[in-house]
Amino acid sequence: MERDPYEAFFIDSLFRDILKLDVWLWHEEKLDPALKLLSYCGFRLILLDLTFSKRISPRQLVRRVHAVAGKTPILLRARPEDLPPQLDPRLYGVAAVAPKGRAAETLEAIRRLLTIR
Repeated sequence: MERDPYEAFFIDSLFRDILKLDVWLWHEEKLDPALKLLSYCGFRLILLDLTFSKRISPRQLVRRVHAVAGKTPILLRARPEDLPPQLDPRLYGVAAVAPKGRAAETLEAIRRLLTIR
């Protein structure tokens, strides 16, 4: 769930060009349609922009995503300046945290969460 289309393209390139995975990525700009899709489509991983919704707090956002896709691991992403150093993913109830625009940390988290090498 990412509002910035350029960041969505960045993630797409990580999956296709580096991980060589043929995946279906869905870019959504609004919360309610994203939650509706998550309620009836199964995904292996949710990449969630910390600032996806301006209407609710990041913790409320994570809770709403968990409510419709509770078994799917969430990789929480934000601009590096918005992430405190060594942020513990458990603070938000997510599987991992990675800064936007940093391929190495994002790839490491994706590989670990999808158990790929």
